[in-house]
Parts: sequence; structure tokens; C-alpha cells
Amino acid sequence: MKKQVCCQVLFCCVLFVGILAAGFHSIRAQGGLIRTDTPIVKLQDLDGRFYDIADLRGNVLLLSFGATWCQFCTKELGALEELKAEYRDKPVKFFWISVDNPGHASDKKLKAYLKENNLTISVLRDPTQTTYLQFAKRTKLPMMAFFGKSGRFEEPTQVGMSSSSDNYKERVRARLDALLVESSTAANDQ
Repeated sequence: MKKQVCCQVLFCCVLFVGILAAGFHSIRAQGGLIRTDTPIVKLQDLDGRFYDIADLRGNVLLLSFGATWCQFCTKELGALEELKAEYRDKPVKFFWISVDNPGHASDKKLKAYLKENNLTISVLRDPTQTTYLQFAKRTKLPMMAFFGKSGRFEEPTQVGMSSSSDNYKERVRARLDALLVESSTAANDQ
């Protein structure tokens, strides 16, 4: 019986590592990591729908990783909500990816958190931080990842909200606008 359980645990570990390796290829070069493929982001929202960012090509994507216990994340979400309203007529999609453990923040608690903070941003769950760890080696919140219309991950990630809300929105706006222009230019060149 113990041998069977050990084999099952080993199989799950190998499967998990294989999924991570297949989803995000890296090669070593000059002592650092170079990303050679786009991260795989397939997560579930609070209503049970699955989102695959590969299906959202044609849009610029902003993925903000955070948690309900993170005060800076709540402040950032307020700024992102304002930006979402500014970009409502443009091909830009905003997602907040909660890294909260379901035991700490159930779907019901997350919905209440959104309502309490007047937020309409789509929320996806990453309780194991498997998706998050494709972008960062350790948890530092809030963190944003951007994807261009082609579906390509656009480095670097943006970590923290150390400036005023207005300065923060200005930095995010600059990234989004650059991706919108870059995507339009690439489409016109074809």
C-alpha cells in the first residue's frame, strides 16, 4: 500500500514538473535565463469558466497578480479599475489573478471583496501560484504581466506599487499604449 502511494506521489510530481517545463521553456545563456516561449495561462474565474490567454489573441492583456491580504494590491486594483474604464473602447483586457489560498479566500469571499471595493475586473484563481511562478521566482505582490495582441509575453513584469496612483497609472498607460501602437504597426506591416 505504501509503495502504491509513493508511486502515485512520484507520478504527480513528475507530471507537475513536465507540465511546467512544457508550458514555459527556458534556456541558460550567459548565466541567466532567456525565455523562449510564451507562458501558458489557463485559469478558472469565480464562476467556474476557464480562460486560456491564447484564445484572447487580438487583444492587449494586462494580468495583475495579487491577494486580498495585500494592501498594495487593493490600491493597485483601484487604479486598474480606472484604467479599465479609460480603455473600454480599445482591444485591452484586464485580469486580476488571485494567488489567495481558497481556505483563506473562497470564491464567495473574493466576490464580496470585489463588491466592497467597487471592482469589475475579471478575477481568475491561481492558488498554487503555478502560473505566477512562470513570471517570477518568488512571490512579490502586486505584479503585472503584459501580453501584446499577438499573444506574446512582453517583458519585463512590473512589480509593486511604490508610487502615487497617478504616477502608477501613467506607467501602466505607457506600457498599454506602446503595445497597442506596436500591435497596430505590426498588423500594417503584413
